[in-house]
Amino acid sequence: GKGDAESTAITLGVEYTANPMWKGTAGLELRDGATSDTILSTLGIASKLNRDWTFLGRNTFSLTRNKGTATGEILLDRFQAGVAYRETESNEWSGLARIEVKNEKDTTQPGIELKRSVEILSLHGNYQPRRPFTLSGRYAAKIASDKSNGLVTKMNAQLIAGRATWEFAPR
Repeated sequence: GKGDAESTAITLGVEYTANPMWKGTAGLELRDGATSDTILSTLGIASKLNRDWTFLGRNTFSLTRNKGTATGEILLDRFQAGVAYRETESNEWSGLARIEVKNEKDTTQPGIELKRSVEILSLHGNYQPRRPFTLSGRYAAKIASDKSNGLVTKMNAQLIAGRATWEFAPR
């Protein structure tokens, strides 16, 4: 962990970009510190489904366990997946649809267990019928749940937005 006087870390990473239809990345870090041990992993992929559609995915996982007199652990997991669209013929339409799931758990404070989860859905779109004029729209929904210390709190929110832009001076 940060501030450890003595720590050992092993980091591995690989990225694949040779295929024009997909790219991938993976990383793993293991850290053995004086006061905590940490595991961090990342995975990512981008894959062309066809000329206009691309799949995107990413996951980050982190686990930190305290050692010695300190107890407990912190777990963070974040998953994102989506599809991107870009009309290659006329370049008038583009969009992105994405889901995200986050989970957090923290037991490092004695007698207190923090546990949260969040799910997000978002849709983004652009329409550009001619060069200086663009219409944009967005919709997003978020559901959050906090189950800390036996109390349950739930929240949801939604966003709808639109925008029209006219580029007067392209430079």
